[in-house]
Amino acid sequence: MKKSDIYEIAIKIFGLYLFVNSFYLIKEVVIYLSVFTFNHEIEYLNNQFLIISSVHLSLILLMALIFIFKSKPILKIICRHSDYSEAATLFANRKQIIEMALVIMGLYLIVATIPDFVNDLTNHITLVQTGRPEAPGQMNIFAVYLVKILLGALATIFRNLFRILL
Repeated sequence: MKKSDIYEIAIKIFGLYLFVNSFYLIKEVVIYLSVFTFNHEIEYLNNQFLIISSVHLSLILLMALIFIFKSKPILKIICRHSDYSEAATLFANRKQIIEMALVIMGLYLIVATIPDFVNDLTNHITLVQTGRPEAPGQMNIFAVYLVKILLGALATIFRNLFRILL
């Protein structure tokens, strides 16, 4: 394994991190979209926040996809010529390291999402029991939570399949 291979693994893992982090930005976009849809009195301000959060999400996703699938051009920028020939040793090969990163990212998604999901679900149940109206777009937020938990579980369970793609 060459030093450039280690850089490539690190870039792909950073791309996975950005991809996982983008799911936290989706919640923000859903909230602004829900407020924008249901409350037209403050339309201009919500429109700005919706555009800014959507552009932010798009840029993070674009960077994640570039880091994951187009790491070779990035290597050309950051690696020296000696990095392509200099040998380096690791405790595992490239595929095993990516597999470990997928498990860590999947578990991170699950563990970081469950407290917010439980908190919002408890608040939602309280609102329903007391007869108060729920917040606009609350079901959309629950859908985002479920997608994050599902993706975390899929990344952990089917890590071999994702490892082949990377």
